[in-house]
Amino acid sequence: MAFEDINIKKLRVNPENDRHQPFTSEKEAIEWLLKYKFNDMRNLLRDIIKENALLEPPLVKKDGKGYLVYDGNRRVTCIKIISGEVPSDLDQDLYDKIRSEIPGGYVFKNLDITCRTENDLKLINRLLETRHIPGQSGAGQVNWNNHQKESFYVRTKQYEKISFPRKINDILIAGKYLSDDEEIKLSTFGRLLSSTENKERVGFQVNESNDIIIIKNKDKVLKALARIARDNLTLEETWTAEKVEKYLDGLESENILPTDKDALSQPILLDYPVVQEVPLPSATGGLKRGRPRKVPFFPKDLPQPEASKFLPEENCSLFRELNNRLSLNSHKISMSIVFRSVLESLTNAYIRKYDLEVAGANGKKKLASKIKAVLEHFEKIGADLDKKDKNKIVKMLQSKSIESLSVLNETVHGSFDVPVDDLLAIRNNLVPYFRKIIEDLNKSATP
Repeated sequence: MAFEDINIKKLRVNPENDRHQPFTSEKEAIEWLLKYKFNDMRNLLRDIIKENALLEPPLVKKDGKGYLVYDGNRRVTCIKIISGEVPSDLDQDLYDKIRSEIPGGYVFKNLDITCRTENDLKLINRLLETRHIPGQSGAGQVNWNNHQKESFYVRTKQYEKISFPRKINDILIAGKYLSDDEEIKLSTFGRLLSSTENKERVGFQVNESNDIIIIKNKDKVLKALARIARDNLTLEETWTAEKVEKYLDGLESENILPTDKDALSQPILLDYPVVQEVPLPSATGGLKRGRPRKVPFFPKDLPQPEASKFLPEENCSLFRELNNRLSLNSHKISMSIVFRSVLESLTNAYIRKYDLEVAGANGKKKLASKIKAVLEHFEKIGADLDKKDKNKIVKMLQSKSIESLSVLNETVHGSFDVPVDDLLAIRNNLVPYFRKIIEDLNKSATP
């Protein structure tokens, strides 16, 4: 696997993209995208302009004097449109229509696009299969369910994108109206309370940012919402407005729903996800939202890795997941496995950057050998670790003790459950190594 910066002029949109029938030219492939996938292309173009970057490198293969795109044809098409590097005979109406989405004076920051280059067509096809054909018993990309999608928005603090059912779910758990292992069935819950009338009947409203605004007695509203969550209605039971009304009538007859007597003189907003009352409308402008953060896995002064042509974004994301999301109380085994993966991905990135030789029989290069090669390079370039820190790592590589690298390897293969204290000891020993690598790799980070 290699990454290269390739000028947009050398990238060719694939005429035989599996999205459409085979064409004979790049021009026809681009016109098909602009004609039949215009809305998707427009949204992607806007996102690229907003980020002023491609978030994922296209997958390409050398083709004559240029490169043929196998994955990322839409992304490459957008950059061609922004830069004006399109076929001269491209349909002018289609071109003008999409170009109208580009703000005046906008210039993409770098037309040398970082691409993943592969020469093995069999490998390329397998990569396409795993990315675009979900499932395959887990071998292909596994799409996130609704809760997993919402968890991504929570983790990345994109609170305005979190649906109101997920916000209610977290608010109920934070307020102890639901237990930690209870979850709202997001799709049916949202369907049940999709209308403004039904929301207000239960005692709340939702604003444009999906914030939850309580308009009746808070305790009664949250208890009613918890009851609805526990009833766990099916799609069939919420399919029609009549069925929804019948269900809510039943709750009303049981005195579950708040009444008009419970109406508040001043609505309150529930700060997400902690159930904290914020008076409305005076305090709607400066709300401080956010899930209470766990203690980071790594020291606070350890820099976070940044994506580059040596270190893909998915590896950086894995680091953030380990540091900010996983908890030793709940995910100890997962953290051991992810920790080893982070260690290997950063080590591999450093080796790629400096094209280091790694010892290994029959092409098999063990992680211990890779780390040893990096330590030797530190010394060679005059950036060696403190002697005490280095000796701890060398001992880890050689030892079979509870604090050795072999323990992490055994955890990955499911043959050992490393105790928390020992996992933290391994982490502490490796922090200086991580710091040296991350600081070096971040010098090559994508701007």
